[in-house]
Amino acid sequence: MVGTVPFPSCSPRRLRLVLCGFALASSCAEAQVNFSETQTHTFQPSDYERVVERWTRDEQLYILDGLDNALTVSATFESWEYRQAYIDRYAYDFRLTDLERQELESEQRAELETAHVFVIAASSTKVEWSDLTADATPWKIRLVNDQGDVLEPFPEGHAPRGIEEVRRITPAQRLYFPYINDFRTVYVLRFPRTMADGTPFLRAGVEAFTLEFAGVLGRAELRWSSASE
Repeated sequence: MVGTVPFPSCSPRRLRLVLCGFALASSCAEAQVNFSETQTHTFQPSDYERVVERWTRDEQLYILDGLDNALTVSATFESWEYRQAYIDRYAYDFRLTDLERQELESEQRAELETAHVFVIAASSTKVEWSDLTADATPWKIRLVNDQGDVLEPFPEGHAPRGIEEVRRITPAQRLYFPYINDFRTVYVLRFPRTMADGTPFLRAGVEAFTLEFAGVLGRAELRWSSASE
């Protein structure tokens, strides 16, 4: 598969300034989304950028002592709505046959049912600060919903992998994903779809969830809320 999630340059952004344990934050309204995994959406190829923007969140975390950039991160949640827009755009661009399009849709559906997937782009003043796969990474990554449930990425050795660096970016990925550049590292994050007791993380009644990066350098929070919230 060519790729998964884009990060448009016009996405809503939040800037978090951290000094002596106190945070000064400014944020703009973020698009509400539909968590449904059964609803069918029909998109035109030109709708792709709009859908990607709706499912992308960005945050910049700074330490004011020296204005170091602790973490700049963009993340797109690969929802079923996003995947359908991706299928329609990819099929159009590559002139897929009906059979090839069906195969792509089956692949996307299978991945959807395996894990909650995010593609992220990260950078920081110091390279090691944005290295999410290092043993000494400064970040603990969690997915938290508004019911208080918490998930961590699949553990090391699990298939699929919980945190995977995308080391080779194709020209097609750069075209689809304009947030990718030589200064950012791209990762795929995969979380279980259910809690340890089998309860679905995005079940009926869950109206928001947050992707958290927390550690001694501060905390970055990227939030998705449903239209019904």
